[in-house]
Amino acid sequence: MRNRKLICVVENDEDCIAIEQAGIFNGLYHVLGGQFSPLDDREIPQESMEKLRERVTELGVEEIILATTPRIEGDLTAYSVQEYLTGLPVRISRLSYGLPVGGCIGFADRVTLHMALESRKEL
Repeated sequence: MRNRKLICVVENDEDCIAIEQAGIFNGLYHVLGGQFSPLDDREIPQESMEKLRERVTELGVEEIILATTPRIEGDLTAYSVQEYLTGLPVRISRLSYGLPVGGCIGFADRVTLHMALESRKEL
């Protein structure tokens, strides 16, 4: 049974499928249907944002996980969603960044290494 108190927000259907196929998430999904990119004149559909806010309120959602792309557009999208949900009693988190499992530190770029250090967890 799906955890209806947890929603993973993704930008598109492909992101949703990738997470679902990994078999690591048992909550609900919300597909934004776009991303916020002012330089490309793209915005998140307003109807999608309204529907997300409605779902959070009606279902009593406790946590929103923002699973947006690890690029500037993903950051802007995550910030837009967070801002839109301001005032609702819901915890908002975002996927961590870092090194891929099985990857090699020597081949990682500077930004990935920086984000891996910033997203580290205590053991």
